Amino acid sequence: EAEAAITAAGLVLGNVTVDYSVAVPPDTVIYSDPPAGSYVVIGSAVDCVVNLGPVIVDNTDPYPATEYEGTWQVSSGVNPIGVDSWYSSYDGDTFTWYWTPPITAKFDVEEYHTVAGARTTNAQYDIEHDNGEGTKVVTTVYPVNQQINGEQWNRLGSFQFEAGVTYAVTLTASGSGSTCADAIRFKKTGVLQHKFTVDLPVSGQQILPVMGDIDNDGDQEIVMKDGDRVVAVNGKTGNIE
Repeated sequence: EAEAAITAAGLVLGNVTVDYSVAVPPDTVIYSDPPAGSYVVIGSAVDCVVNLGPVIVDNTDPYPATEYEGTWQVSSGVNPIGVDSWYSSYDGDTFTWYWTPPITAKFDVEEYHTVAGARTTNAQYDIEHDNGEGTKVVTTVYPVNQQINGEQWNRLGSFQFEAGVTYAVTLTASGSGSTCADAIRFKKTGVLQHKFTVDLPVSGQQILPVMGDIDNDGDQEIVMKDGDRVVAVNGKTGNIE
């Protein structure tokens, strides 16, 4: 529909890229370059960014999207994501979901488990992500109580991911009760996120910058108040943008 509207205006479709926003419905154009309402030369190209929405990796997705070690069986839990959910009752069994983001951005990582029997209260998730400087690190979220919040998406945290790098989210079974492996969702966070707070010892004031890719160049910008203005700097180089 977007291409038809562009063509009807005497223009041509340019580059089409994707995003994973939660602010607009999937399969819609988030924005264009040049933006709507601009005056351009007939025949000019219009670049579009299409929203794909959150990314879900399900337990039944075949390798290389998932893999497991140990004994995992189909759970009797109802309302799974996809066909079914799995479970393990053996301490140390692991289930891993993989994904490779095509864009550099910060995503919320969420887990989904079904309700059945005596779920564990000590599930452990190890989440690979970027440390903001191009290095892969692991954050452990433990313990996750699967006896509560079943049949819904549960946020494990918000993490930075680099485009083209494959990351793993690994669930480790506790052995106490059944540990459920169903699905992992990667949901892009808002454009700006609070980064840190610094107390200034001399003035008694604070610096409270936020961070986000505000110009969609793949790099995170740090945005903060500077006197009577707002300044955005490149998060990697410090250059004022």
